[in-house]
Amino acid sequence: MKVLNTMVTLFISMPMMIAVATILLYNFPWLFRPLKNKVNSIAVSGPVIVVSDVHIGSRKSYYTILEKLLKKIEHSTVIVAGDLLNERVPLNSIVKSLKIALEALDLERSRIIYIISTASHDIDGYFEKPLHLIINGISISMVSGIARILIDDCNSYIYATHGEYVSRDGAVAYFLDRLSMALFRKSITALVMRRILSAERATWIFIGHSHIPSIEPSLKVVNTGSWDDRVYAPAKPGIGIIKCVGNRLDVEFIEIPLNASHN
Repeated sequence: MKVLNTMVTLFISMPMMIAVATILLYNFPWLFRPLKNKVNSIAVSGPVIVVSDVHIGSRKSYYTILEKLLKKIEHSTVIVAGDLLNERVPLNSIVKSLKIALEALDLERSRIIYIISTASHDIDGYFEKPLHLIINGISISMVSGIARILIDDCNSYIYATHGEYVSRDGAVAYFLDRLSMALFRKSITALVMRRILSAERATWIFIGHSHIPSIEPSLKVVNTGSWDDRVYAPAKPGIGIIKCVGNRLDVEFIEIPLNASHN
């Protein structure tokens, strides 16, 4: 009888176990399989600005504030670490969507490195190699997944990625980071990404996705936050600024108070 009861219990619980395993497999791919995304290398000139989660197309995006700041902060290159666009855009609409984004941010002279999220926003496609476009006179390099970016001035590099390989679901990433920030004052998604990449200790890693801005100088990880209000997460944007000082990378991180005036 006990054996029968055990078998019945296992039979009843099996669908739930399968469902949990499926969710874990889908949402946390790094737990079960190695990183498959190719890491593409791109060289840029500094100074460099890094942002993420602009979500152009969302009615609740504060991208107009970012537009003003981009005019004030000296830079040659802008890296967008995922979720530049709010909607999932088909491949045949890339140019049209990027024109709208460039006009929204009023970019004129910057070179753009666009890390495409492979989760639920941005472009619905995967590029094995960087895709280079010139739109309205602006050079745009689009990279799927992860980019290793060489800063020419310093002959040093950083990693930039959206962060969905740690947790595909942005809401899950948000609550993981919120908990880890409350307990340890560290971004767990950024720390896991550093471990996945096996990056050298001197190498900075920039991510987004969880919508919680943070910097951990000792571990050299930065989460640039989000310019968009979500149901579960208010907009909390940040800007990473990378300069070459004495042949070494100097990284500054600024959290942007949205209640302040940016005239």
